[in-house]
Amino acid sequence: MEKRLLHPYLHGDIVYVEREYGSLFALEATTGKIRWWVDTRATFVEPVFSDGKVYTVGRLGLFAIDERTGNVIWHVAETNLQNRFRAGPSVANNMVLWPQDDAFYAYDALTGNVVWKLLLSIGPKHGYGISEPAIVIGECAYVVEHRPGSSLLYAVSIETGLLRWQTSLDEIYPRLTVVDGHLVTSLNGLIQIDLETGKVQENANHLSINGTTYQFEPKGLYHDTLLAIEESRNQTRWIVQHPALSEILAVGNGIVYITATITGPFYTL
Repeated sequence: MEKRLLHPYLHGDIVYVEREYGSLFALEATTGKIRWWVDTRATFVEPVFSDGKVYTVGRLGLFAIDERTGNVIWHVAETNLQNRFRAGPSVANNMVLWPQDDAFYAYDALTGNVVWKLLLSIGPKHGYGISEPAIVIGECAYVVEHRPGSSLLYAVSIETGLLRWQTSLDEIYPRLTVVDGHLVTSLNGLIQIDLETGKVQENANHLSINGTTYQFEPKGLYHDTLLAIEESRNQTRWIVQHPALSEILAVGNGIVYITATITGPFYTL
């Protein structure tokens, strides 16, 4: 089987790249010289960097690796070898958060010991799974479980591992992102989620950020126009048109990042 090199990640003066079903390599950015490599049986997972360590997930489990030497500080094997998907890690409150298909785990970032474990209501045999890392906002971590025809969003306390709420989303693979402190998905129009209650604002084709409303038209599942409306004067500042606009990925530093279809372009505005 041919093994592909996966997406490279630049951190400091080191480029990290994975070989599919193989190893994580650390290369010097200026020379391409291999500084170290670790066999992780890599997957399509973005590594996370914190306090001089690289945290990554492969088919062999979760790894904490010394950035400088490549030494494996600790390693946790997968508890469920039948995982249909593999989500990447997140780091918060000196813990590494790793959702799997059967449970959501928090590990001590220094030792790899389990801090808490939350059992989830899903089972790979039913075709369910978790493919994205937890999104951390404040004191909560948000995890999406894929279900046939829909998804389930969990809000979990980072400190205790207790479930605060769960809510259904009418998308199989929603892409969640954080925009100005709001949790947003825009695959089926712009949908905002109340972080306290989990209530979904259905079919909200507009998003208000710092005095500007971003609005998809026409309303509903498919849209070809994105408008930026200045709220103080209720005037349109600019318009972007494309046959298949799909989502806003982020808004910050005066830039709006949006995508079209999965095979179409990526825009920065």
